[in-house]
Amino acid sequence: MASGEDLSEYFTGTHEVEECLDCEGEADPPLSSKVCKKSHEGFIVADKFTIEHLPVGYQDNDLYDLVNAMAGLTVQIKVKYTSADRPELIPGTEDLYPCSKYKGEKRVMFYVTGRVWMVRKYMEGMDGYRTSPCASVGHTCTAGQDLWLVDVMTSRHVVFDAIEARNSTCRLWYDNGQSPKVNIDGWKVGVSNTDQDICVLHCVTHDPDVAQKLSKTRQLFVR
Repeated sequence: MASGEDLSEYFTGTHEVEECLDCEGEADPPLSSKVCKKSHEGFIVADKFTIEHLPVGYQDNDLYDLVNAMAGLTVQIKVKYTSADRPELIPGTEDLYPCSKYKGEKRVMFYVTGRVWMVRKYMEGMDGYRTSPCASVGHTCTAGQDLWLVDVMTSRHVVFDAIEARNSTCRLWYDNGQSPKVNIDGWKVGVSNTDQDICVLHCVTHDPDVAQKLSKTRQLFVR
């Protein structure tokens, strides 16, 4: 894509971020359609979805498994800091870059979604990583403790750079308002592209059950 090209087709209508101003502590927004501006007519909560909800002619077990797998890989990303390095404008346009008005802010949290892309067991030195990510995300590790990297695909206007990555968490399996909180911590940004508005957020977890469940769901999704 040429520099300066009009990118409005990539951004118009795509930057939907739920903002939380002056948030207290780690409070999360309610998982309810009542706080969303979109139409939720016919909305089905993930853990209530059955094969009968698929249109007639599409009630196929493989398609049902695919939808469930997609739901199982969808995460809620919470970003607790807005980088001062965000651009003012969407490249090639006169439109404000999403969340640029909050640059350098810690009083603003915003919530968006992403999808688990890959799950890998961390090995020292893998992919050029010279040190374990634990120190940078505030983990205290014991000797020999296993660590997994969870790559989450999202948009760059969601997680713009490394400082936003380190101030991010991803909530897994939030199927209803009573779902237990299972979080993985953001670590760093991998592949990213401002023009195409894509970003891979590298997250970490020490929980083998979380890693195994995500791995199995991903295998179901890509089979």
